Amino acid sequence: MTLKIPTACAVAALAAAASLLTGCVVAPAYPAGPVYAAPAQVAAYAPPPGVAYVQPYYAMPAPGYAWRYQARYGWGWYSPRYGWYRR
Repeated sequence: MTLKIPTACAVAALAAAASLLTGCVVAPAYPAGPVYAAPAQVAAYAPPPGVAYVQPYYAMPAPGYAWRYQARYGWGWYSPRYGWYRR
């Protein structure tokens, strides 16, 4: 002989069991805000004596570049990681 439980009772029992087990779930801890890496620090630069300063005439290509003088090419953007920027 098989015991048949009405569908409403079965749903209520499953809902009660699920509500009892939800207290066990713990949400992971997230940092308070977004974490950003600090940009690379570029050392202060002074051009060689006798070289006139020329102001940049286009925007910096990316963070970490500095406006510097190079004897062969003149003034341009330089990155310690990527070298001279070529437009």
